[in-house]
Amino acid sequence: MKSSFSIVLERVAKYVAQKNGKVMVYFEKAGKKENRLLKHYFNDLRNSGTPFSQENSAKYNPLETSQLCQVLSGIDSKSKSHVILQVADLCLYPVARSKEQPDNLAFQALKQHQKLIDAVLPPAEVERMGVKYYCFDNL
Repeated sequence: MKSSFSIVLERVAKYVAQKNGKVMVYFEKAGKKENRLLKHYFNDLRNSGTPFSQENSAKYNPLETSQLCQVLSGIDSKSKSHVILQVADLCLYPVARSKEQPDNLAFQALKQHQKLIDAVLPPAEVERMGVKYYCFDNL
């Protein structure tokens, strides 16, 4: 989970930094232990940078710790009933299933209306900043 969390936030931070913005992270409340863990991951990312080998991740041009600290402004939990989390769930499912169901209408609509990062990035930037599909996924 820490790897996924770090990759997503680092890539979001890259994009938002280009726009001179800041990121506030909201996540769905779970148990106290899980909530603390996510906040710990966030603080580690801001304080120490990504948890990956510099050598292996160099091709992705990761942000420096100081840049992550500037862009990632905070983290907080929200209940499942919070409207922004309901919208996020509606968008996340088609993206998560996109490799197995590329013709999913919701996924196609997100792409067509440029609501996915891969649709707005120049092709040369997708590997560095786009959606990261793990090597163990069925491609």
